[in-house]
This record gives sequence, structure tokens and C-alpha cells, in this order.
Amino acid sequence: MTWVLVPLGNPGDEYVKTRHNLGRYLLDYWINQQPDSLMLIKNYSHGSLWKLNSNIRILLPATYMNLSGQCVKEAVRYGVSLKELIVLHDDKDLDLGVGRLRQEGSDGGHNGVRSIIEETGTDLFNRLRLGIAPFSRPLDEFVLGSWSPSEMKVVTGMHGAFNQFMRLLESPLELSKIINQVNTKGFWLDSPR
Repeated sequence: MTWVLVPLGNPGDEYVKTRHNLGRYLLDYWINQQPDSLMLIKNYSHGSLWKLNSNIRILLPATYMNLSGQCVKEAVRYGVSLKELIVLHDDKDLDLGVGRLRQEGSDGGHNGVRSIIEETGTDLFNRLRLGIAPFSRPLDEFVLGSWSPSEMKVVTGMHGAFNQFMRLLESPLELSKIINQVNTKGFWLDSPR
């Protein structure tokens, strides 16, 4: 199976270490540890598609978070299957350091996910929800804020679990088995609290 990872986030150096860019941050870190380098497959008006290895592609939106669906819609129009997508995004309702993989569902109040649902007309795509809770109000200031030193320790602790997640995607396992492993209690507990 080929997987197309869509790391949601805002473009620009000022957003790299913000809570809203957690999915993009973890994926960037993982890519930088790999011997393989990314190879550009296609440029779109709103992003680009990259090949990482034999079964993992990266669909990188060039838009701000709230317009992420534009890139996804364009990629689907040019042949990317929604069944292959795994959207990586922060989730205000999950504790920091925790991740959950699911196949479908509402946007959960996440504007990037909402944009993808609106642009594609469906919520039938996979997503890896990465916790950033507990959150504070106003929510927009919280998600666009930088990690505190104690939060950054937890984020750093997520690298091991994210690495396991990526290895599962490289394996021949069916998605249901990958979901069961990723959502098992203890999978993400390498993260210090």
C-alpha cells in the first residue's frame, strides 16, 4: 500500500515550533533522520507531492492551515486517492504526547481538517491526531503559540513513537492492524510527562 502523508501546518520559520505545526514538525524530524532523500513528484498550485521511499509519499500544502484542503483537492484531482491519505494534525482534545489514528470523522473543531472536508466533500480519509492538550483560551493564540520548555520535552519524547508509526506504514500490515497498534495503550508513553 502507498501512503500519502499530509502534515498540516502553517508555512514559514516563525511557525515551525508552534503547537499547530506538531504533525509537520514530527514528520520533518523523522525525514531528517532517514538516509533517503525526498524526490519531487509534482508541483501543484497549492502545494507539492514528494516521494520518500517505495510506499510513502508526502503531500505538502503550501497554504496556511485554514486552506489545507485546496492542496488535497488538487492532488485528488490528479490521481491521489483519499484512501491513501493520512493527515497529520494537532488535536486540542488529546493530551500532549498522545496520538490516535482513525479512518474518518468530523473535523473536531480543527480548521485544517475542516478545509479538507469542505474541499473534498467527504470526511472519509485517515488522520493521525496528535494531542496538544490541555489548551487555554483564546484557542487561536494557544495553537499559534510556541512550545514551553516542559512541553518541548514531551514533544521530543514523541519522536520514538512517531518513528514506530512510520515503520508500521512501511510494513505490509493492513490499516486496521496499524490502527490497533498505534492506538494501543502505551504506544505513545515514551513521552515524558
